[in-house]
Parts: sequence; C-alpha cells; structure tokens
Amino acid sequence: MSRRRYIELMTYELKKEQEDAFHDAEVNLSIPLHKQMGIKVVSFGPSLHDRSQYLLIRAFNSEIEYAEQLANFYACEEWLKIREEIVSRIISAHKITFWLEDDHIVCLKNIVLN
Repeated sequence: MSRRRYIELMTYELKKEQEDAFHDAEVNLSIPLHKQMGIKVVSFGPSLHDRSQYLLIRAFNSEIEYAEQLANFYACEEWLKIREEIVSRIISAHKITFWLEDDHIVCLKNIVLN
C-alpha cells in the first residue's frame, strides 16, 4: 500500500525580464536550501507556455510537518539572506495543497518544465 504525502503546489507570476534571474536564484540558492532544511522538492521550473509563470512542488509527510518545516525554513538565517533576491522578482503567488499517493508523486517528478 502506497503512503500519502501532503503536496504543496505553488505557482508564481514573475516580473518581466526577471525570469532567468529568478530561475538562477531557485537553482543556486533556494532549492539547495530546501534540501539542506530537509524539505522535499518534487519539481520546479518555468512554464512551457510562458516563462513568466513558474512552478514549485514540495512534498511533506503530514500537514503538521508542512507547517513546521516551512515555518523553520522561512525563519532561518540563510533564507532571510536570500529572500529579497527571490521575492523581489515575484508579482504574485498562488498555493494549492492536496494529498497524493507516493506512487503518483513520481509522475510529478517527471514533469519536464524546461
């Protein structure tokens, strides 16, 4: 029997001409920090139809872990150092959360965004 994970799907609308800088900051700063903090990043990257649209998918063992890990992440000194470099490039962000079986998370991992 497959285990269920609490999934957070974030979409971002980025400022024009900030797409490459945002992606570089994700690849070189944000995603490594997520991994360092024990947060599972399932997939991330720009949308194929419009590079100003960006996707970040994270997986957690429970709703409680989701709240605790993100609270720790956003309060940590390393995030506070890089926050402005990332957040300043975002116009808006939208979040969807849902439960998903582990077996299906593999499909999300295989999303080809770029």
